Amino acid sequence: MRAIVDLFTKQVLKNLAFSLVRDCSPAGRLTKSYFHGACRVPLSGETIGEVLLHKEIDPDKVIFAAPEFNQKLTVKELRKESILFSKWLIKNGIQKGDIVLVNGVADLKYFPLLLGTVSIGCICQTINPTVIIMGFQSGKEELLIAENLKTRDNADRATCLKQIRFLGESNIQDYFQDDNSVTDESYFATMKSVSPEDPAFIIRTTGSTGSSKAVLTCHKSVVNFGIFCVDRHERKKMVTNEINIAVPNPVTDDIQPVLHTLNALINWKTSKIVLNPSWLDFGCEDMERFAKFLQEEKITCYLGYPYEVIKLVNSEYADQYDLSNLKSVNLVSQIVSKEMRETIYKHFPNSAVCYGASECLVGTCTSPILSSPEQRLYTVGYPFPHTEVKIIGDKHEILPINVPGEICIKGFGIFYGYLNNNEPGTGPLDKQGWLRTGDVGKMDETGHVTYIGRKTDCLFFKHGGDKIYPTQLTDIISSHPDVLESAVLGIQSDEKGDDIFIFYVLREGSTATPGNLREYMLLSVHETMCADFFIPVQSLPRTGSRHKR
Repeated sequence: MRAIVDLFTKQVLKNLAFSLVRDCSPAGRLTKSYFHGACRVPLSGETIGEVLLHKEIDPDKVIFAAPEFNQKLTVKELRKESILFSKWLIKNGIQKGDIVLVNGVADLKYFPLLLGTVSIGCICQTINPTVIIMGFQSGKEELLIAENLKTRDNADRATCLKQIRFLGESNIQDYFQDDNSVTDESYFATMKSVSPEDPAFIIRTTGSTGSSKAVLTCHKSVVNFGIFCVDRHERKKMVTNEINIAVPNPVTDDIQPVLHTLNALINWKTSKIVLNPSWLDFGCEDMERFAKFLQEEKITCYLGYPYEVIKLVNSEYADQYDLSNLKSVNLVSQIVSKEMRETIYKHFPNSAVCYGASECLVGTCTSPILSSPEQRLYTVGYPFPHTEVKIIGDKHEILPINVPGEICIKGFGIFYGYLNNNEPGTGPLDKQGWLRTGDVGKMDETGHVTYIGRKTDCLFFKHGGDKIYPTQLTDIISSHPDVLESAVLGIQSDEKGDDIFIFYVLREGSTATPGNLREYMLLSVHETMCADFFIPVQSLPRTGSRHKR
């Protein structure tokens, strides 16, 4: 009886939470695994350059800070230096579509270099560059390569490479000084030639295939990311004080600083971007120094990566330092277990789990307000505004609610294409513009998606003609209040296809029996989907954690 009451209470809370005013609709109960995040606020048609020069932004507002270098940057300063760098590029014959590589710039000079590049239609970052800018924090190997390229004869260089500059050279600051050789009219004419559909950034990724890809992301995606994808951590109507958002430093990450540059400009009234120190690299070794940084800068929202946060909450420093200002962290790029989510939410209660792909910046996200406690623990959220998500079967049909299939995404976050691909937008996209993610998941009646695994290697069992994924069963059994953790094993059976065994660890003091757990599972699934055997164990074997494949 208690199990039935608990299940009913969870469903009521889920429906109540999702009946609140949301950032997108449809509301109510879905019958098929398709959700279109319709929204009253229209998509923006502005380019990044137009956002930079928007008249409503207070020019004296400080929107960037780099404590490591004791720097702050106002909108006025950002605009001035960005325009001067754009003019320097134009003066040196750099044209729309050329690629500008910015390497090793760890301080606030990064932002005018970035915005000055993309404002006039050039593409920022990494591959086949026309211009290389090397900063103080460039590695020795990168500096040596750039120096060798600079001293070569022009005939020996790559045909696209026109300029190599080193920050710190006596003459490098000429692009931050007024130069009448390029007029304002010429600058604005170049900026106006840029379309929202033009590519702005390159994201390097190996994804799940192990094959390196250069993903082109357009102005439209990044601008609308800043408009629609920051609201689920801290609802705007609830914000009364400035939010200090910490993001990875450009010398350690080439994605988050790019995306959240527009976040700062679009949400300038409430947001300030604080650059992580350059020493906070992927190893994340000095947790005490990290905790001290979060405390001293009064960081409100941390948009780094889960492994950094996990390492922090598992250390003694999470309690030794005052992290009370930090309410929200971003759980993105890897799957975080239910147990670890619970721990993170205790420390940072407004945290959100996000799901997408390099080819689609925007997919789904949980909400601390609009997702039920259960959905926050088990799902990757529901679609963002102006984003469609569906779960399809082997024949590309939209599946019923709670039936596993391939996750597909469509919307403004879809990528422009791969670099050097003659047909932008092709590859994993179908003819209707849907991104086939290659991930397996299921959607509940509110649009929340549960990630199951990669389609290419996701284990499933055949059980009386039904296809059953282990996560379907472990999610149910692990939600039982007496179960600490569980695992599923299938053994081939001529009668059913597979006999399914659930091994589970009970919490200390529990008296739950296999019969109790079977009854609990039958509250959620039909008998044909239920496990055959429930086996209690003292502990489960550990072979290492598997996050993003």
